[in-house]
Amino acid sequence: MALKVNPKASYVDIIGPSDIAHVIAIIKNSGDMWDQDIRMKELGGKAMVSEEKKMQLLFTQGYGQKQIKGESLWNKEGMRFFSSAEAKWKEIYNNEESMIVVYNKWEKWIMRNGKGMKIGDGTRKTFHTVMGTWYDNPAGTTTNNSDDEEEVGAESGYHSDRGRTQTSIGWAKGALR
Repeated sequence: MALKVNPKASYVDIIGPSDIAHVIAIIKNSGDMWDQDIRMKELGGKAMVSEEKKMQLLFTQGYGQKQIKGESLWNKEGMRFFSSAEAKWKEIYNNEESMIVVYNKWEKWIMRNGKGMKIGDGTRKTFHTVMGTWYDNPAGTTTNNSDDEEEVGAESGYHSDRGRTQTSIGWAKGALR
């Protein structure tokens, strides 16, 4: 919805450095376990006799700990990894040349790969129609070749707390491509 109410905004404008760092940390934390699960499923019945040791999460223990309000289940190493990734992405977001690369790579990827990725069952929506850049049409509605065209007023929908930077405004106008 944030893309609908912010025409010409890129998904890169909606997410921020902490969002990216969070996803990277989750993948780093669980990636080995996910890879092992895929390998075991491919082995089928042979997985039962496999002597491969069960992989563990790197930064968290998802069991055996009581969650206390306001405290993280992530260990210090995981928190350092997240902080480091977030700091790196903040550097990227604050560097105009780096952000131009990010905007252009995102647009190229979403145009090439997003159109073939279906979202949900029984719908024509694709990753591209949902996550691609939206544009205003003359009738005052916002569309992105989606099944659902809605009137979007200033008071409706989700409004991101992420501001538009000069780099993002220039990118949206086509000046930075």
